[in-house]
Amino acid sequence: MKGSTRIYADITLVVLFVMLILLGMIFCISIPDGTVNMVDIDMTEGWTSDDGSYVSVLELNRSEGVHRMWRTISSDMVKGASLCTDESNLLFDVYLDDELIYSFHPSLPRFYGNYYGNYAHFIAIPQFEGTKTLTISYESLYDSSWSSFRNMRLMEGADYYRQIMQNEFAKFLQCFVVLLAGLVMVVCGFIFDKDRARFTETVSLGVMAVMLACYSNSGSLLIQAVTNNSAVPRMIELITLMLLPIPTIIFISAFTECINKWYVKAIIGLSTANTIVNFVIVRLTKLDFHDVLFVSHMIIGIGLGLCGYMIIRYVRKKGRKRGMAMLGVSVVIVFIAGAGDLLRYYFANSQDTALLTRYGLLIFIILMGYSEVRELISISEKSIKTELMQKVAYTDALTGISNREAFYEYESEIKKKESLKCVIMQMDLNYLKKANDEYGHGEGDKLIVAAAICIDESLGGFGRCFRTGGDEFTAIIVGKMENAMKAFEKRMEEINNDKEIDLQVPLSIAYGTAEYVAGRDKLEDVEALADSRMYECKKQMKAGRQD
Repeated sequence: MKGSTRIYADITLVVLFVMLILLGMIFCISIPDGTVNMVDIDMTEGWTSDDGSYVSVLELNRSEGVHRMWRTISSDMVKGASLCTDESNLLFDVYLDDELIYSFHPSLPRFYGNYYGNYAHFIAIPQFEGTKTLTISYESLYDSSWSSFRNMRLMEGADYYRQIMQNEFAKFLQCFVVLLAGLVMVVCGFIFDKDRARFTETVSLGVMAVMLACYSNSGSLLIQAVTNNSAVPRMIELITLMLLPIPTIIFISAFTECINKWYVKAIIGLSTANTIVNFVIVRLTKLDFHDVLFVSHMIIGIGLGLCGYMIIRYVRKKGRKRGMAMLGVSVVIVFIAGAGDLLRYYFANSQDTALLTRYGLLIFIILMGYSEVRELISISEKSIKTELMQKVAYTDALTGISNREAFYEYESEIKKKESLKCVIMQMDLNYLKKANDEYGHGEGDKLIVAAAICIDESLGGFGRCFRTGGDEFTAIIVGKMENAMKAFEKRMEEINNDKEIDLQVPLSIAYGTAEYVAGRDKLEDVEALADSRMYECKKQMKAGRQD
């Protein structure tokens, strides 16, 4: 039965996977919409610079100061289209002849640094007849390819936006899946992991996944196009990079049982100090986060080295732990991907500095996420079995209320409390022998169950109730005793009048009570006093019946 159910669950997951692929195709596959003469003109070439030479917008003059480039456009070229471009770290104005039609000079708060990151622009060109000169006046904020136009076209803004969606969606979806997986792991850690070490391991892995997903997708034009703010994603990228060693070193150290080592605390301290110092430097000087980024890279490198050391040390000392091979492969993949991106950043001036990290991260999260979820399920199953066995051990099979073992356990807890005031109520069921002798043991069991229902439903709200013998019950009451006794007597009367229960002999319970005060009384003496009062009550009830 379990196997057939699992097949249907797998089929459901396949359907979900197919649906996600189809949704991705909506963004990634361009379908002709039947529009005639749709404008789409490449504007990257054909510009003239200040010195009269022909230039491409992809190869700007990044020297200090304002530079200009221009080209002639005709009304036939425009046809209601916009000048669409995406760029990074440029200040620029666009003129049609001498008319300013667009100006981009963002003013950033100082704690954002000097640069705003990637930005997409949709510049509307006013209608005109004949030909006019389109001029771009620009100033580079950074003397490298990090400050440049990356694309420029004459086309409908909606079509350009759709192109951005198509180009960026795969990257966005990849990071979103990792982000979702990380959040699921954090939630699972809080729900399933009762062991503190396992909790730390699972939650830190989830946080690491969330941070890496944010870092890998922070420069996406898709986010900028939706939020109309590229400075905040850049800030998220930088902060994530500075703090990333913290959950990484915590996860590996928890997995390899090195969580309390001094070098783990050192990496946490270094990362925290690096983040604070970065903000102070940027706030008080003219430097940007980018200028001191090498420090974050050094800390990440040291952290990865320590992660490798902890894994090797653990394997040599204790042998392979379940999931250790998976962890080793995952860390190596992330290390290679991260090292590759660092080389591309410093030596290739790559615009997408997280390309390899995204793929390495996805593989890492798939492998470790699978390992962690499998371990969580195993632990959860064991925990459920343990709780079930404990429940069976502490529950009376006939009545369903707590048994003598549970009473002993609760009794030990009471003895440990320094401040407690309660009432011990000892009870004994009358007429059980008569029920067994005249109507059979089935009727006797029925009477015991009725007594348990009466005691638990009336006194359970004021404390805890236990079946401590064949016809003996104990209640430890911490609520108001007067109200408890009224509820007890009322429920007994209701059961005796209940035709559905239909007892052959009336429900009658003798009881005795005694007050216990922690620090003043000895619990065993109070229980004995309540027991003696119960027997006195039983004698009086028996004498009353004889009269």
